[in-house]
Amino acid sequence: MCSKADSRASYDEGMQASNATSLEQYPIPRLEDLCSTLSGGKKFSKLDLSHAYQQVVVDEESQKFLTINTQRGLFTYQLLPFGVASAPAIFQRIMERLVQGIPKVEKLAPPNNYDELCKALLSEYTLYQNPSASRLSAFRIKQGRHEFPKEYYEHLRKMYFAGRDDPSAEEDVMFKSSFVSNLYPTVRKPLTLLVDVDRMSAGELRQIAVRAWDSERLEKRGERRAEAEKRLAQAQEAGEQENIDKFSKRLVKVTKQHNEEYKRLLTLIGVPYIEAPCEAEASCAALVKSGKIYATATEDMDGLTFGTSVLLRHLTASEAKKLPIEEFHFSCILQEMGLTHQQFIDLCILLGCDYCGTIKGIGPKRAIDLIK
Repeated sequence: MCSKADSRASYDEGMQASNATSLEQYPIPRLEDLCSTLSGGKKFSKLDLSHAYQQVVVDEESQKFLTINTQRGLFTYQLLPFGVASAPAIFQRIMERLVQGIPKVEKLAPPNNYDELCKALLSEYTLYQNPSASRLSAFRIKQGRHEFPKEYYEHLRKMYFAGRDDPSAEEDVMFKSSFVSNLYPTVRKPLTLLVDVDRMSAGELRQIAVRAWDSERLEKRGERRAEAEKRLAQAQEAGEQENIDKFSKRLVKVTKQHNEEYKRLLTLIGVPYIEAPCEAEASCAALVKSGKIYATATEDMDGLTFGTSVLLRHLTASEAKKLPIEEFHFSCILQEMGLTHQQFIDLCILLGCDYCGTIKGIGPKRAIDLIK
């Protein structure tokens, strides 16, 4: 085992597997051949896929040869690890297929400085017009710290498939691997030993990522609360009233008593309120449809499923997030999609909701086709 420059630990886990398998044969280009092909060029870039070989998915039959013993038991690698003798040839073959057809591009495994190559390809080789080359740009897409997994998934899907809307294509193993490997680190970490991109559908991977994201947010919320309690105790001990008020606000937890006080306050200032008998969005949707209020303000799109005429998102978002308020008109959505309200409900059920999972092989386009 040795230490890497970026603080990662590296060890040769493929040595025994290399001794027990036949070596994959694929020609690695010689320096002379590369110089000949690139002669006359004025701009040169290098391609670096992070953890290069680990971008390659190992088929199920080969995974058993990459078994490792850990404190949690035996596990098999699903991505090609470093140390396997055939890795350079396998990776070289994949790289050549990936950039095939782009003029004046040569492959040398493993290269570096990926961002510069993407910029050059975008400006010089019309990257988005080549379906194979568009994947190069998709590989650099990573989930943002505050980006919801489903939004990140849609962004990656559009880039990876160059705008094609084909749900069956989403089961591509490379696409699913890219989705998992580029999740935000705190979301990806607990999934490393749980997901199987070969056996799991894209929908299942997306749902697992959402649950991990929610869990990570709850954990962070607990950490912030513990920190606020600590700082409040310090402020109280020091008699700092300003900080006492500041950290006390961070520890507010809405209780039944709070709700009763809010209702009494609204009554005293003459503001009417309604207690929802069940789902709040359903009650708000009924009020909108009856013309008593203008819109339903919620972050849950199921307000549309309940039939609210107008839905507002980000109305109460923190000003620090700088999120614009989004307004959705249900009649326009139905008209553009060519669906009735009942068909829209069926569409939501097919695509998965809080009460049911997704169906393998059925994405938005396929679901709409089935309903129509």
